[in-house]
Amino acid sequence: MCNVYLDSTQKENLIYLIKDNLIAQKYNFSTDYHSDSQLLAEFDNFLKKNSIDFKDIETMIVNLGPGGFTGTRNGITLANALKLARPDLKLVGLSNPSDDDIITFNLKTSDILTPIYSKSPNVTN
Repeated sequence: MCNVYLDSTQKENLIYLIKDNLIAQKYNFSTDYHSDSQLLAEFDNFLKKNSIDFKDIETMIVNLGPGGFTGTRNGITLANALKLARPDLKLVGLSNPSDDDIITFNLKTSDILTPIYSKSPNVTN
């Protein structure tokens, strides 16, 4: 079993593999305007590269923000969708955590995560 951390709140995204309370693997990548499909593809590639089966993830830790609207929304949507696909997956939301916060989390798990944006979404015509 392992834990995975996901941060898509900024242009530079992060995925960490956490084993035995240590960050075993760090992966970062930049996204473009198609970041929703790119995030899922990069997450899948990360799992494959590290020989992790989805069922082996015990807890998914997600940066709730604040951050950019699209990236923050995409990361939290991915985590919530994975929770729907696998109800026993534990979700933990943290607001801009340090690496120490990520590996020592003792927070309440959640059934659904809610994003924190750096400013209110602004939708224009």
